[in-house]
Amino acid sequence: MALQAPGKQTIKSMIRGFTGANTRVDPTMLESSQLAQGVNVELHDTPGVIRARRGFVFHLSLSIWPSLIRLRSSSLVAISESAAEVFFFGSSTFTDAGTVDAGAYRSASAPTEELFIANGGNMERFITSINNWGIAAPTVAPTLGVTGTGLTGDYSVVYTYARKSGSTLVHESNPSPADTITLSNENINATATAPTDGAVTHIRWYRTVASGSTHLFEKEVADTTLNVTLDEGDGNLGSAVDEDNDRPPPGNRLEVLKNRIWLNDTRRSDRLWYSKKFFPEAFPAANFIDLGVSAQSITAIASLNDTLVVFTQGKKFRVVETDSNVVAVGGNLPVIGGSATDFVVFELPSGRGTKAYKTIVKTPLGLIYASRDGIFLTQADGSQDQLLSAKIDNIFRGRTAGGSVAIDFDYEENMTAAYLDNRYYLSYRSASSSDPDLHPSGTLGNVLENDKTVVINIQTGEALFWDDGFTALYTNEKTGTLYGAMDLDPLVQTPTILELEVEGEAGDILTGDETTDVSATVETARIPAVDGAQKGLFQWVRYDAKVNMNDTLTAGFYADGVLKQTTTITGDRTRQLVRLPNGTRGYHWSVIFSYTGKNPMELHGVETQLKTLASS
Repeated sequence: MALQAPGKQTIKSMIRGFTGANTRVDPTMLESSQLAQGVNVELHDTPGVIRARRGFVFHLSLSIWPSLIRLRSSSLVAISESAAEVFFFGSSTFTDAGTVDAGAYRSASAPTEELFIANGGNMERFITSINNWGIAAPTVAPTLGVTGTGLTGDYSVVYTYARKSGSTLVHESNPSPADTITLSNENINATATAPTDGAVTHIRWYRTVASGSTHLFEKEVADTTLNVTLDEGDGNLGSAVDEDNDRPPPGNRLEVLKNRIWLNDTRRSDRLWYSKKFFPEAFPAANFIDLGVSAQSITAIASLNDTLVVFTQGKKFRVVETDSNVVAVGGNLPVIGGSATDFVVFELPSGRGTKAYKTIVKTPLGLIYASRDGIFLTQADGSQDQLLSAKIDNIFRGRTAGGSVAIDFDYEENMTAAYLDNRYYLSYRSASSSDPDLHPSGTLGNVLENDKTVVINIQTGEALFWDDGFTALYTNEKTGTLYGAMDLDPLVQTPTILELEVEGEAGDILTGDETTDVSATVETARIPAVDGAQKGLFQWVRYDAKVNMNDTLTAGFYADGVLKQTTTITGDRTRQLVRLPNGTRGYHWSVIFSYTGKNPMELHGVETQLKTLASS
């Protein structure tokens, strides 16, 4: 039988300075500061101190299922692809909804920042209401007649639709078809077809000089003025009409970079389009780049260090500008193609891409994204990607451990992410989700909710898990605010944007009730009694925690994975020694903490006192 070795002194074994969960390895192999499980807790405020998750406050109540959240100026915009709506202190409808992406940009001529929406169909933009992205050219040639005296010769006339802000021309369409007329000391009476685009504010008129071929500006009038007299002398005409202000092609991925907007083309899987510089609504027919990998569909577009990064499911590419005093730096990357002379395309060597376009987040460290084999950091410069999720590898391999649940990659495109304070928040739909569709079919459509969130510390790689997920996440780094969109009550169907992790707030996000307790679980590593090869006699345990008297924190003390004692902890770090049952022996010890409450519980550490045992 095992007996206490004579003369052995009491040994203190303690855990402090918690760092987060590592669910990849057996709890006996963890460092003492690591957790085998950490659910609905956080390590934000004080390094090493575990707290119950912060609370939330309601930000916006919606009538739509938000698939994306974007910041436009200082206000959040929620975008739905299923209900084809944008919510911005009100609701507006946009057409031809498909998979949606959006980006905010203020051009040099625009009076305010606009939100450009790539929805796979009739591309649109948003300020306080929905309008077309770009202006379609008039399809009907002007009707020409004669009036007055003045001009002699053969003339050709076109007109355009334009949008102005005050005296500033913001955007102009391509010209209408031309009509011609022969004059003999006469002026031109011209009639246009009324625009149907509500964003058009003016009609601009262009004509040639006598026997000329270039249409030059003569005058502009309000969009309600359809009939004009063209009577300027040939020497008084202005600049030539632009004939390359095409509307954007149908796309559902975009990125704003260096005063251009970049788009994929849903009609050709590997084609990128780019707008005129400073004019985000004009996409000339020649402004495209083909990656040269037609079997690889573009799944996402991002940017890093003024360089465009393009993702497919299995690859990444770098698009580098080569003109305007920009040096193309490709290192030893192979040039794979590109039909535009001003840009060069390099294939990045990691051999990895992603379908989860909403997980790509720009951070001070580089681009972070989730793929089928983990969460990665890329510099998009030819170096290998850095794996950030090694310690939670199990959720990418279909395995569950330590409170973590595997990702269901049938819903890979549902995943969404945000970055704040050196932490990467990834919401996903788990393989153990009990309901395949939290929102039954109805007027609001089908929405498949994410139900889990993992929070990774980028420095340490350790993670914590939340028992709820979000259809969309967004970070306002200027204010240090994290937002999440979810449906608090699927039966009522009232989707909401929440401000998350708000200090001083409490409540259960799953119920949306600030009077409901939060539940949290923490499991420590299994700490060897001495060296893992010798048993210990565990005699006392001391818990260092702060618990409000109305809340409950229970600690289960385990020896070799067997529960030996359960203790209820209250008070402000009372740190009293608790006697363990006689005969509590084992090679390892660990504690599972379970918390229920509404207040900011803190867990600072745990210590056990033991004596070594020897065999006789």
